Amino acid sequence: MSGDPAFARLRQQVQWTSYGGDCCAYAFVAMGGADLLVDRGVKPYEWCALVPILQEAGGVLLDWRLQPLTLDSDGAVVAATTRELARTAMATLGHENLP
Repeated sequence: MSGDPAFARLRQQVQWTSYGGDCCAYAFVAMGGADLLVDRGVKPYEWCALVPILQEAGGVLLDWRLQPLTLDSDGAVVAATTRELARTAMATLGHENLP
């Protein structure tokens, strides 16, 4: 993902970028220590428990089409403190035709 030009555009618009971090990165979003997390290749056993945590914290964990994750999701996820921030990140990545 780090070599993707769209990801480079997103990276230029944020203050801090980190690679890796697993569950801790999602916890930072839930705690308000980070605003956004964009990831690929996430399996259901990795994200299932994170959805209610992020929702209860007021954030979202969605696929790149800004739809709720399902067991059939492709593993491309965005976690954000707000739905609008998730929408902005996905537009930056070139996913403008979002609901």
